[in-house]
Amino acid sequence: MGASLLGAWAQTLIVYAHRMDNRQPLLSSLAGAYLSVVKRPWSIVLNDLCVVCWIGLMAVVLWRARRAGVTLGGEGGLRVVAIALVSWLLLTPYVHPADLVLIGVALPAVLGRRLEGLSNPLTRLTIGALLTAPTLDLFGFSPNYLFTYSVFVPLFLLAALLTRGGGQTALYHIGGVSGSAA
Repeated sequence: MGASLLGAWAQTLIVYAHRMDNRQPLLSSLAGAYLSVVKRPWSIVLNDLCVVCWIGLMAVVLWRARRAGVTLGGEGGLRVVAIALVSWLLLTPYVHPADLVLIGVALPAVLGRRLEGLSNPLTRLTIGALLTAPTLDLFGFSPNYLFTYSVFVPLFLLAALLTRGGGQTALYHIGGVSGSAA
C-alpha cells in the first residue's frame, strides 16, 4: 500500500505541476518566484528539483537527529518537525498564502521556551515578515500574478531554524547535543 500511495502522490504532483503555471495565482513557495520567470519545460524540472531537495534535506536532518538521539517528545524533536514542515511549505510548488497558517506549529521551535530565539536576527526578520507579508498580499501588492511576498515567511523561518544566533548551523546542534562537522 505504501508504494502505491507514494506512486499516486508522485503522479498527482506531476499532473498538478503541468497545470500550475497557467492556473495557480499567488504562490507562497519558491515556485511563485521561479514560475514568473521560467516557463516550461524548465519550470517542471525546477518543481521536481525542489521536491528532491526537500527529500535530501529531510534525509540529512533525520540522520543528524537520530545520531544525536533526538526523540519527538523532546525540544529537538519539535525543531525537527518544524524544519520538515517549513521546508515543505517552502519547497513544494503548490503552497498558497492561506497554507502558511501551518507555520504557527514551527514558531515555538524557533522562539524557544524563554524567547531566547529572539536574539537571532533571522528570527526577528521572520516575525516581521510574518506580520507584514500576508497583509501586503491581501491588499494586492504582489509584484506579479504568481509571486507573493509570503514566500519570504517560510524562507526566513527555515533560515532561522537552521542557524543559531552566532551563525552556527543548527543541524549540528539539534536537541542541544553538539556534534562534529565530520
